[in-house]
Amino acid sequence: YIAGSLNDMNGDPNIEGFNWGTVGRGEFFYALEIGHNWQRSKDDFDHIHLMVFYADERSTRSPDTLPNKAGGGFQILGEKQWGSLVGFAGATYNTAEGGGVTGSLSECTVTAGAAYLNPFNIQGEAAMSFLYMNPMEEIFDGPVRDQYGLELYWRMRLSNNIWMTPCVHLIANPALNQEDDFIAIPSLKMRVAF
Repeated sequence: YIAGSLNDMNGDPNIEGFNWGTVGRGEFFYALEIGHNWQRSKDDFDHIHLMVFYADERSTRSPDTLPNKAGGGFQILGEKQWGSLVGFAGATYNTAEGGGVTGSLSECTVTAGAAYLNPFNIQGEAAMSFLYMNPMEEIFDGPVRDQYGLELYWRMRLSNNIWMTPCVHLIANPALNQEDDFIAIPSLKMRVAF
């Protein structure tokens, strides 16, 4: 498959809705994604995709006080399934500072992990993933450090319309928290569909 994206770097749909005035400035985020899915059976698949992107500098939405520099990069992600075990990995390299609706603070991010499908015959998955993130030092006031993380979660289906996901994030050298060398963030997510 091939997919493209074009987003207004100055737009803020959470506040203004769609604004033709900012579109007219011609400052956009451009992306092209190329990917492929392999499906060996109904519930057995592999996936890989590559996305290349470029973001213009924006002229509105706090251009002088928030990170704001044109740049580009790429992202590559893949998954490989072996029965009930799924391995996944990804890497992103980025030179664009800031962003439109959301910000970009990382120059390089690498993730890798594995998920086990339907543990103990409970529909869902248990997963573990590792993260490395190299922040863009020039957009912070002081020195920042590379961040390392580990995420553990178990997404389980409790009924036809209720899912529960206990999770914990373990972070070493949190980039935006220079006072701590290690933090743990537990969470519990619930999803109810009607």
